[in-house]
Amino acid sequence: MKREVKTLINLALKVNDRTEHHVFIDVSPHVKGLSFRIYEEGWKTQESPDYSYTLYYDRLIDPSKTRTIKLRFADLLDGEADDKT
Repeated sequence: MKREVKTLINLALKVNDRTEHHVFIDVSPHVKGLSFRIYEEGWKTQESPDYSYTLYYDRLIDPSKTRTIKLRFADLLDGEADDKT
């Protein structure tokens, strides 16, 4: 579970470093939640994110949800996303 969380955070940081897209990462420790908000082509004032995902890391994370997020990051990175980040 922690490995998956670390992988997703690393991919989000890679998107932020290598592209014009912005991924906001929010941690809510009181509920053990992790949220990703994706703004394609960058954040703009008064705009909602293009995609938003929330995971709870105190329980088993649904593999299909992490796969969906990884695929979204891969699209933003032009296919570069993999587990070796």
